[in-house]
Amino acid sequence: MKLGRARRRPASPLLLAGAVLCSFLPFATVSCSEDETVRVTGAQLATFSVPGATRDDSGEPNFAQQVEDEGSVLALMALLAALGGLALALLRPLRRGWPCALAFVALGALLLDLGNALAELATVELHVGFIGTTALLTAVLVGNLVGAIRGRRRSAVPPPASESSARPTSA
Repeated sequence: MKLGRARRRPASPLLLAGAVLCSFLPFATVSCSEDETVRVTGAQLATFSVPGATRDDSGEPNFAQQVEDEGSVLALMALLAALGGLALALLRPLRRGWPCALAFVALGALLLDLGNALAELATVELHVGFIGTTALLTAVLVGNLVGAIRGRRRSAVPPPASESSARPTSA
C-alpha cells in the first residue's frame, strides 16, 4: 500500500454543479430603451422561454423575443456543455481533459453571447447568475491548468534513489 497524498479530482464536480445551478439565478437585464427591458435567467434563455417573448400578427418579434432569438442557442450550448462536463467529471473523476474542454466551451459560449448582445448596442446589466457561472467555469479551467502543470512537474522529476540502492553491495 502506497502512503502519501490521495489523488484529487482534477475537474471539480462541485464547481461544475455550481455553474449549472447559477444558470437558474438572475442572469442579466437587457435593455434597448427604458420601455424595452428584459430580465432573464440563464435557464430561461437556454430553454427558449424568455418572459414576454412574443411575435405580433405580422410575425415581428417584440424586444423579449429578439433577446430570446439572439441569445438562446449559445445559452443552450453553454448549459449543455456545463452539464456534460459535470457528467464526465462524476463518471471519470481522474480524467481532466473532456470536463475541462466542455467547461471551456461553456465559458466561451457565455462570453460570445454577451459579446453579441453588446454588439447589437443593447445595454446589458449582468447579475449574480452570469457572474457566478463564469467565475465557477473559470475556476474549473484554472484548477485543471494548475493541476496539469503540477502533474507534469512531478512526473518530470525522477524519484529520489533509495539509500539501499545507492550503497554498493560488498561481496
